[in-house]
This record gives sequence, structure tokens and C-alpha cells, in this order.
Amino acid sequence: MDTETIILKPIAFEGILRSVYETVRKSESFGYLFGEIYEKRNKHINWIVESAIPVQIVKRVPQSIYCDDETEKRCKMPVITENIGDFHSHIPYRILQNDGLRTEMPGEYRISETDEKELSPDKISLIVGLKKVKKMGLLVDDPFLISGYLRDNKILYRIDMGGYYFNKRKRRAILKTPKKALKMIR
Repeated sequence: MDTETIILKPIAFEGILRSVYETVRKSESFGYLFGEIYEKRNKHINWIVESAIPVQIVKRVPQSIYCDDETEKRCKMPVITENIGDFHSHIPYRILQNDGLRTEMPGEYRISETDEKELSPDKISLIVGLKKVKKMGLLVDDPFLISGYLRDNKILYRIDMGGYYFNKRKRRAILKTPKKALKMIR
């Protein structure tokens, strides 16, 4: 399989996990990805994510975040490496329907309609789904997904990360990170 690939350095992977875990009970996390872009001979692209910087100054609500223009401009500013995209989490939340019933929305790594509209041709987006589970299940071997578990005392969370980019339409990227980074969630 030859397609675009997102390679997460261990420190970037850990930064994303810490940011997602920090906000798990209250709201979505959000941050920017910095690194390098390499075009391979066969015109496929590799994004090397060297760091993930969470954005602190945002308005957070369970199903979204709002970042003002000035904060966004400052956070995207390249220092050593360039801004190559962003990351955010999807956490479980409830929606109150017109009939008064609540609908449970699971924390999914899949891209939402809003996320898809915000994809730009030169950037990647990592989406991390985080949800509370009762027990560990089988982790599938999927090159487009990084999965595992985080334990907080007696609470167990399932984490699933997917990578997306835009090339005439929304596409999924292969995700790679070193085995030593995966030990954090396995």
C-alpha cells in the first residue's frame, strides 16, 4: 500500500496524549502540529510530526473549541519547524433532542462534517477519540489507526487516533510511531 503517511515522533505522540488526557472529563483538546513535509519520488507525501503544542487559550465546550484569530496566529507561528496541521480530540457528550431525550455521542476518531470543512490542502489533521470503557478489547491492526488504552486509577479509557488530509477530497493517511511510543498506551 503506497499512500500518504504521517510519522509521529515519540515526543509529539506523548504531547498529544497528555493534552487529550488532561481535558478528558470536560472538553475537547486542541493544538498545532509542527514538523516537516517530504515528498517521495512517487509523488506521495510523508509528514514528520516532531512536536505537538496544545493551545491553552480557547473556549472549550464538550463538542467543540473556539480559538480567536490572534491566538491562532501566535500559535501557528513557525519557530524551528513549520506548522503542518493540527490535532484535537472527540470526547463523549450528550445532545438534548427536541423531544427532550438525550442522545449519547461516543468519542470517535472519525472526522466530523465540521472537521472536514476545515481541512486545507497543505495541512494534516489528527483526530483522537477518547471514551471510557469497562474492559480492554482486541486492538485491530489498521495502518490508518493508532489504538490503545489509558488507565486513570480504576477508570479505563480507549484511545483511537486517525490522520486526515485533503487532496481534492478528504483522505485518510497511514499513521506510524515508534514502538517505544506505543508502549504508553499498550
